[in-house]
Amino acid sequence: MKHKLIVDFEVSTCPDDSGALHKMSESAKEIMDVSKIAVTTDKGYYNGKDIAEYEQSGTTCYVPKTAGNAHAPEEKYNRKNFAYDAETDVYIARKASA
Repeated sequence: MKHKLIVDFEVSTCPDDSGALHKMSESAKEIMDVSKIAVTTDKGYYNGKDIAEYEQSGTTCYVPKTAGNAHAPEEKYNRKNFAYDAETDVYIARKASA
C-alpha cells in the first residue's frame, strides 16, 4: 500500500454496501493486473462471511466492524431509547426502565 490510490468506483442507490466489496476488489485487481490486493472501506461493507471469502481469494480487507449502534457516542443516545412521532416530526426520549 505504497500510494493508497482509488482504483475503481461505482455509484449505487443501494443504502447498504454489504456484498459489493467482492465486485469492486476483483475489478481493482483486474485493472492493476495483480492477484492480491489490500482494500480499505467504510463500515457499510462489513460482512464477516464475505470478508473471509474475499481474503481467501487474495483480497486483504481493512473494514471497521459495525455495531448495532455505531453512530451513538454513548449508549444513552442509542436509537432504541427514542420513539419517533411522525405527526410532529420529532424523536421523544423513552423513559428509562427502573
